[in-house]
Amino acid sequence: MRAFLVYLIMLFAPLLLLGAPSETGLPKFRQQQEIVQKASPAPPPTELQPEEAPPCMLEKIIPRTSKRMQEFVENVNRISATEVLEHERIGNDGKRKEHERRKYNYIAIMQEFQPGKLTLDEYRNGVAGNSMFPGDIATTGMPTLALIFHPDHRDEFEMTCDSLSHWEDQPAWVVHFSQRKDKPARMSALRVGFKSYPVRLMGTAWIDSESFQIVHLEADLLQPIPEVRLLTEHQVLDYGPVHFETRDISLWLPKEADIFLDSNGKRFHHRHTFSNYQIFSVDYGQKIADPKQDPASEAIAPLAVSP
Repeated sequence: MRAFLVYLIMLFAPLLLLGAPSETGLPKFRQQQEIVQKASPAPPPTELQPEEAPPCMLEKIIPRTSKRMQEFVENVNRISATEVLEHERIGNDGKRKEHERRKYNYIAIMQEFQPGKLTLDEYRNGVAGNSMFPGDIATTGMPTLALIFHPDHRDEFEMTCDSLSHWEDQPAWVVHFSQRKDKPARMSALRVGFKSYPVRLMGTAWIDSESFQIVHLEADLLQPIPEVRLLTEHQVLDYGPVHFETRDISLWLPKEADIFLDSNGKRFHHRHTFSNYQIFSVDYGQKIADPKQDPASEAIAPLAVSP
């Protein structure tokens, strides 16, 4: 039986888990969260002194960030990139049990046919779906997690704002988000067989104080899903400007994405890195060739591990 963790409105799956869920042996959720947080420490933001920090006004920040997310949807429909995936399975002792590195020619085609109807198609080496991923897990669609701030989704979350801080020496607003209980969880769901489990999210975004672009975003489960033993889903994403010399323009695009997962007694880490962006014209009939493998990727082979 396969379990799918999907972004419902986006019609794509950020996670694909293989294997049937078990209903016994649930470890404590807090301990699992501590393991993930230790594995992915985020640099602490540099807070300004209260007398130096301007007031944080969500009524101005959120609409401008939402506008940037609308631009993001348009831009993603125009780019291809080289994607490097680092796959790891981590044992209960904290040591790596599996490791594999793969490199893809990545294309994302996102369209909004009508308000609230966003679709995303991802192609890796010209192949759609999850077959290009190693091991028991596929993580797709992660770069679009920032669409929590898109007009189609922002009202599904409660948002609060800290005072002005910094991310990598750049002034940034720190905005916390949490799924509202009075709204359906449309962003993410876990499907096991024919049954679906809504996944509620919470997290923090660092938003550039001048451009109102999201520069860094972290998200976790608002609550675990014990029925399918989904205990931890910690995501970390970084975005930044990419300059295209051929057209002398810059677009704001994903650069890195990490996900740490504890589900059904297994722990995984996937790291996606995007580079070599190119603008292209959408042509659904085009042939996408496999990228050339560099020596480092050819030298790393997966380690076989018994369940």
